[in-house]
Amino acid sequence: MSEYMNLTIAEKFLVLVLKTDKPTYKVSDMQRNAGIIAGVLLDLQAQEHIQLRDKKIRVLNPNTRLSPIHQQILERIASSSKERKLSTWFFKLHQPVKNYRFGLLERLESKGLVKIEHKKTWFVKYRQAYLTKENEQRQLLQGLKQAVNQRYPDDESMVSLLVLMVMGRMYKLVTEDKRQVKELRQTLKDRFVDHLFCIELEKSYRNLEAAASG
Repeated sequence: MSEYMNLTIAEKFLVLVLKTDKPTYKVSDMQRNAGIIAGVLLDLQAQEHIQLRDKKIRVLNPNTRLSPIHQQILERIASSSKERKLSTWFFKLHQPVKNYRFGLLERLESKGLVKIEHKKTWFVKYRQAYLTKENEQRQLLQGLKQAVNQRYPDDESMVSLLVLMVMGRMYKLVTEDKRQVKELRQTLKDRFVDHLFCIELEKSYRNLEAAASG
């Protein structure tokens, strides 16, 4: 069994977007950060820790074994004095997203999928990450491509990764061909037309883009 099968949705997303030849990503910083946050929320929903009701996130179970990062985010949502909209949490969780990212990357490093290097330029310390197993990324991408036309793929997390793709318009992860991108966009739009979580994530991402553009 491939190593990626044992990863969370958020971790699979990072494996999908990391590069192997240099410490950068195949998507923009905004897409990457949004994908991490949305991936964690989809993980929590899939494990029935949270549910979306009237566009608000309701905590069903405040404890998870998914990862320390998942638990940290779940506790933050659970500690809120009231139920808040998904769009509100989407913005709130962006501020500490760098810590979330490296927390997930460290887990991937412990599994031999990622290498984190600690660098220093003058007096500034920073970290950068590479994907070390390109084959895992290829297998994950192949599974994602197959899931596009599968209503019930063997790996249910593929559906969530497709949701992330729709949210951030990250279709070029699958194909660079403009015609195929157009077809893929329409196929997934039709597929998720009634997917409430996808709809709210997509709206939240559009709002994030609008806020960033000023």
